[in-house]
Amino acid sequence: MPETVEIRVHGVSGTAAESLLEISSVVQVGGDDTARFMRQAPVPPPAGPTQVEAFHWGTMTSGSVSKALWLLMAPFGVVNLARFTLPMEAGENGGRDRVRAVADVSLRLIGLVMTGLLATTVAFVSIDLVAWQCGGASGCQRHHLSFFGLEVIEWRWRLLLGMAVPAAMVALLGIMSAQVYLYASPGATSAAPDPVGSLGARAFWSPSPRTALLRQLHLSTALAVVAMLVAHLSTHEVAGLAPAHGWSCTVLWVLFWLSAAIVAWCAVITGRGRTLVPSTVDAVENPRAVPNLYRGLTATAWLVFVAVAVIAAGWGGRANRPRGARPAGLTGFDWAFHAHFAAAALFLLVLVVANAVLRGPTYNAPDRLHPMWCGMVSAYT
Repeated sequence: MPETVEIRVHGVSGTAAESLLEISSVVQVGGDDTARFMRQAPVPPPAGPTQVEAFHWGTMTSGSVSKALWLLMAPFGVVNLARFTLPMEAGENGGRDRVRAVADVSLRLIGLVMTGLLATTVAFVSIDLVAWQCGGASGCQRHHLSFFGLEVIEWRWRLLLGMAVPAAMVALLGIMSAQVYLYASPGATSAAPDPVGSLGARAFWSPSPRTALLRQLHLSTALAVVAMLVAHLSTHEVAGLAPAHGWSCTVLWVLFWLSAAIVAWCAVITGRGRTLVPSTVDAVENPRAVPNLYRGLTATAWLVFVAVAVIAAGWGGRANRPRGARPAGLTGFDWAFHAHFAAAALFLLVLVVANAVLRGPTYNAPDRLHPMWCGMVSAYT
C-alpha cells in the first residue's frame, strides 16, 4: 500500500476524472454515484510511495433546482470539516491536548455565530428592507411587492410576513440538517476511537453523538436571535414607527431577555460540546436522538418567537410615516451585526493562536506534498 495518496479534486465545472489524472482510462475504487474516487484502469501496483486518485463530485451540483439547496449547508460543512484539519497526533497528552480542546470549542462557537449571523441577515432583509422600508412606500410596494394586491399593507401584517421568512429558513435548515445517512465503514479495521480521524476507523464513518444536540442548539439560537431583534425594534422609536408602550412593552422586554438567555445557554452547551449529564444515546442506533431537555429548549424558542410575533404585531409599535418621507432603518440590526462580527473575530483569533501552538514540524510525505506553513494554509495548484 502506498505511503501517500494524492487526491485531485475538480472545481464546480465538474472536470472529468481522466483530465484530472491526465490519463485515458479510469476505474472507480470508492464512493457511490454521487461522489466517487477514480484511479487509473487497470489499477497498477504501487510504483512508489505516492498513489494518485481523482475525487469526482460533479453530480452534487447537477439535477433539479431543489438539489442546489445543499449550498445552504456548505458554510456549516466547511466549519465541521475544519475540525479534521487541525494538527493531530495519536497518543498525545498534556498541554497540546488542552490546546486542541480550545480549538474545538472555538470551531463550534464559530459555527453557532454563523447560524446567528445567517438568521440576522435573513431577518434584516425580510423585516427591515422589504417589510418596513419597501412595504411602507407605495411606489416601492407597487413595483416590487404588487403580488399583495393592496396599495400599502398595515405594518402589523408586513411584520408578520417578514418574520415568516426567517422562521421558514430555520424550519428548512432543521429538515435538511436532520437528513443523516449512515454508510458501512469501507475497509474499517478498528472499532476503537482514533484521535487522528483515520479513514480506517469505524468511528470516522459514524455520526458524532454531538450532532443531534448541536443541531437543536443551532435551531434554538436562530429563533431566539430573530425574537430578540423583533422585540428590540418594537420597543424603540425610529422615524415613522412609534414604539410599544404599557404592558406590551414590558412583555416584549421580558421576551427579549428570555431570548438572550436561550442564546447564552446554547453558546455554553455548544462550547462544552455535550450535555451537562453524560448521554447514553448511541449515535449509530439513533443518529437523531437528543435529550428531551434540549428538544424542550427548541420548543421554548419557538413559543417565544411566536409570542414576540403576536405581541409585536398586535400591540407593538405603530407605523406613522408621513407620505413621501424617507424610510429609516429599524433598530437592533446594527448592534446584532456588530456583536456577531466581534464574536467571530474573537473566536478566529483564539483558533489562530491554537493552530500556531499545534503546528507540526515533520511530515511523512514527499516534499512536494508537504502542507504550506506547517499546515496553516493550503496550496492552490
